[in-house]
Amino acid sequence: LLLFTPNLRPFLCPALPVLAWLSLFTSCGGIPTDIRPEINVTLLPRLETSIFGVNLSDKLASNISPVKDIFAWIPYGVLHFINGVICIPVFYFLAPKGTLPKFARAFGYMNLAGVVTQIAFPTASPWYLHLYGTQPANYSMPGNPGGLIRVDDILHINLYGNTFGNSPLVFGAWPSLHSGSAVLINLFIARLNPWLIPLNFGYVFWIWWACLYLRHHYLVDLFGGFFYAFIAFVWIYRGRILP
Repeated sequence: LLLFTPNLRPFLCPALPVLAWLSLFTSCGGIPTDIRPEINVTLLPRLETSIFGVNLSDKLASNISPVKDIFAWIPYGVLHFINGVICIPVFYFLAPKGTLPKFARAFGYMNLAGVVTQIAFPTASPWYLHLYGTQPANYSMPGNPGGLIRVDDILHINLYGNTFGNSPLVFGAWPSLHSGSAVLINLFIARLNPWLIPLNFGYVFWIWWACLYLRHHYLVDLFGGFFYAFIAFVWIYRGRILP
């Protein structure tokens, strides 16, 4: 396709990593279970308590309310899925030329690397520990929406229960790509306008809190996502972080 449409090459080439990531994510459920690694259900909570002294997700999720549920749902269940799309016109019209292709490559490669890691090193989310304890997991187990099931109840829908229940990648806690995506987007925005850095940090901490509160990630997962995003950002700019 790239050979026969040279005029589209500047648009298609940066999109290839994104397409590769989406293709791998949607198809990974078809990988035969007999060649897939054993699912680790204990490493992340042990790291969490060893490093931070507490299972922060469990602590935050032990005090729930409908107001907190909606406040967590906004960044985790809404903004996460539309921010990448919003960035397209922002980086195309408001950023220096070449920013959008750089962002597309960094975003695609970061998510692709994250999904490869999740497939090669499957780990259970906090909701698993809450429901099953340290019982060994297997690939026949369905996904779980964690605290988002309460949002389904509040809104009288079955969106998140159905979506996470049919996820092709159930055991992909580390690294958190919710964290990675938020960090990467805000690194690009901060490079575009450093005055937005405090606001950017506020958004990242908001989605981090949501990930923990909804029992979707441990804090170590969030730092893992930060690491993947930072590496992708530095790599795409060849180490030149500042404009």
